[in-house]
Amino acid sequence: MSARHARWLLGELDALVEQGLLTAEAAERLRRHYAARAEAGGLRLRQVFLAVLGTLLIGGGVILLLAHNWSELSRATRTVLSFLPLVAAQGVAGWVLASGRRAPAWREGAALALSLAVAAAIALIGQTYHIPGSLQGFLLTWMLLSLPLIYLFDSTAVAVLYLAVIAWWAALTPWRHEPPAGYLLLLAAVLPWLWPHLGKRRADGRALLLGWTLALSVAVAFDPLLARQERGVWIPAFALLFAYFALEGKALYGPGRPWRKAPLYAAGSLGVVGHAFVLSYRDCWRDLADPKVSDPTPGVIAVWVALAALAGRTLVLWWRAVLRRDVTSGLLGAFAPLALAAYALALAAAPPRLILALLCSAYLLALGLGLMGSGLRSGDGARANAGLGIVALLIVLRFFDSDLSLVARGIAFLVVGVGFLVANYRLSRLAAGGGATEVS
Repeated sequence: MSARHARWLLGELDALVEQGLLTAEAAERLRRHYAARAEAGGLRLRQVFLAVLGTLLIGGGVILLLAHNWSELSRATRTVLSFLPLVAAQGVAGWVLASGRRAPAWREGAALALSLAVAAAIALIGQTYHIPGSLQGFLLTWMLLSLPLIYLFDSTAVAVLYLAVIAWWAALTPWRHEPPAGYLLLLAAVLPWLWPHLGKRRADGRALLLGWTLALSVAVAFDPLLARQERGVWIPAFALLFAYFALEGKALYGPGRPWRKAPLYAAGSLGVVGHAFVLSYRDCWRDLADPKVSDPTPGVIAVWVALAALAGRTLVLWWRAVLRRDVTSGLLGAFAPLALAAYALALAAAPPRLILALLCSAYLLALGLGLMGSGLRSGDGARANAGLGIVALLIVLRFFDSDLSLVARGIAFLVVGVGFLVANYRLSRLAAGGGATEVS
């Protein structure tokens, strides 16, 4: 049992005793059994937080002290001071490894301090000796040297820093230049450590932080990766990415994980809905009849190979969801083949942009109604309200995008509002009658 669940159980013991469901002796035995575990979980989190915060404050203080009269120091003195934090951090890190101290506070603090010391040494030596370079080169060197720390110390803090910085490195690529295909290699280098921490048994804050950071890192780097691709390729590419996140997240976390504790699934679901709403506007489909053909450079080829692998994996996951009749995953995953088909149609036949926009609006309507129906059948109020929210937002946006009269808009708003009330009434009846609560 996790520390959070242990704390919840301890808080319920008195009420269970008052209701006669548990004897006082049994409650006391449970309290003694779970008290240490509940306290250990909170203490461990505080230790990690304080270790990371202390490391950052010490590093900032050292930088401010050195910056006070840095330009007045000799080159030799600056060189020694540049390496001094690195040597000290390496000493602490080596002591942590040699002494076998596996407490999270020691591991996270030592690893983060060493990573920041590496960055400081690179920057200060480059400034002291006027070594030419760019911000991209600095970030790449820093992350390549920090990557082993993730594995050596099992460090979440350095992993989060790594994912954020490699996305920053990719985003610095000038538009229309060679795509930063190296991001794919940098991401692949950390996945063997990262993926096991996102599995079904990792419901703690560590897994949540890593999951959200991974999703945001890939989303930020995805646009620069598509910089030199054919015009409009972002339409199916982002659809594949978000559908993959949703489907892989569902497969990774399992059907019983709450939405807020499944970061990849949550990010993918939000991405699918958001991207579909963007594509429901006609202006997104302009200028696709005469696409630009990219030069087959190594970076472009690498991105196309990655997109092909992403498409294959996404379609396989979607088909599996369809076969097991997973309504939610099937609807979310259907956005990938829909976007691919719409993009191919736009390139081949150049239909009116209104048709393509209406196709995406129809998908959103089907998604909203499907989620609403699935939520009502299973007694899942959050899913039913999410479906109603999608339908309501679609209607609102189409009102502002059309020439309907005020009367027609008012009637539609009334219909949607009544739908919300009916759905919530039915959910309350199901809850009162012990209706089903499975997640499909």
